[in-house]
Amino acid sequence: MAGTAAWVPLLAKALDLNRSAGPVTLYAQLATIRLPTPAQRAEVASVVQGLGVPREPGADGERAWATRLAQPRPSNRTVVFRGMLSEVAKGRGKLVASAVDSGQEMDPARAVLTFCTDIRSSKVAEIAACPWGELAWYLPKTREQWRVSGRLTVVSHGMPDGLSLGSVSLAGARQSAWERLSDSARAQFAWPTPGESRPRYDYGSGGVLDTGPFELSGDALPSKEHALDTFCLVLLEPDSVDRLELKGEPQSRTIFALDAASGDWAREDVNP
Repeated sequence: MAGTAAWVPLLAKALDLNRSAGPVTLYAQLATIRLPTPAQRAEVASVVQGLGVPREPGADGERAWATRLAQPRPSNRTVVFRGMLSEVAKGRGKLVASAVDSGQEMDPARAVLTFCTDIRSSKVAEIAACPWGELAWYLPKTREQWRVSGRLTVVSHGMPDGLSLGSVSLAGARQSAWERLSDSARAQFAWPTPGESRPRYDYGSGGVLDTGPFELSGDALPSKEHALDTFCLVLLEPDSVDRLELKGEPQSRTIFALDAASGDWAREDVNP
């Protein structure tokens, strides 16, 4: 990614123009691929092997169910965009248009998008199994849709200190992102494991959810100086960017594609 990424200042400008629309510029949709777990694959193999040539009623349905279970599935969620890697490392959590000179080769870290996650969340396992994902925005004020596709990397507490991307230390960027979080956001990384069963107290109809483990204050709040082991910074290194401008007749659509061999970005106008 050594060449100029012309989409970076365009995205920066679009996000700046939409800031008055509220937090819509922070929230993006991240899609990953959920592969079948080892237990699911073993179950599928057992079912298919046991069915053999279907003879009894319902065997075809069981085979179809097993086949569906074995297929990769899309997994989508909303994430908070924390800025480009180069800006996060400097303690600035936003995309700065002026930081990119379209006439010069730029630091690869300026074209890497970031967000945070808990190492116990399902997306971490999904990324480990299949590191490709796509981030999408719809920006209502300028009526633009952005889709940014590429490789995902999880920067966790166990990553060696010497690793870097461009001019940025990944461990340092993770710590910088942690320091920028609010107290309430840092506290979430000390909560019980995401997705696990949450107990209820039987105080009446339906019971009451247990809130004790989620109520952190004072000395119980995680320190700003030391990121919890559960905290991860996730990087998206794009290889394709799709911008659709819904204003105008006809609409305008541009695709930016990375040449992996040269590191240069190509731009092509396509039909919307």
